[in-house]
Amino acid sequence: MGDREDYKEDCKRKAAYALEQMRRGTIGYRFALWCITENLREGRWFLFEIGTRPAELNKLRIEDCKKSVQSWIDALQFGFFAEPDEAIKYIRNRLGKSGLSLFDAVNINEEKLEEFRVKAWEMVARNGVDIFEKQKCPLTACSILKAAERGGFPLSNIGVDEKELEKVLSEYR
Repeated sequence: MGDREDYKEDCKRKAAYALEQMRRGTIGYRFALWCITENLREGRWFLFEIGTRPAELNKLRIEDCKKSVQSWIDALQFGFFAEPDEAIKYIRNRLGKSGLSLFDAVNINEEKLEEFRVKAWEMVARNGVDIFEKQKCPLTACSILKAAERGGFPLSNIGVDEKELEKVLSEYR
């Protein structure tokens, strides 16, 4: 085989490998799709020549979206975000791009997502309370108040006296 034929075969192997990894879920859809399309284009191959069709790629795209949304919801539930509303925006963005509803993607409704959002803000506030109890820092007091406001819950939910926060804030104004 000549250099061009070797190159074409190499492109086909790379595209097929990316497809297989995408099917297994070991690489994300967007990166895999980029690898597939670039290698098919470079080698002048077609999807069917690596054993797939656009319908399968669409199915894999939807599965990737479901996994992504679920992982962000899991992270939201475990309090991994300092700004839970940003996580919600990301989830909605992914759903919008996929055309899936929240229920279709991860089998939860809007009320449950809102419950997760509020609980995540409560976790943010509780983390702040732990720090505040040790340091009485005005910045931390502001963070706690912000979390309660953004989460829409009373400070009593997290065992905080609003007057104590306001007192620390007033001392630094």
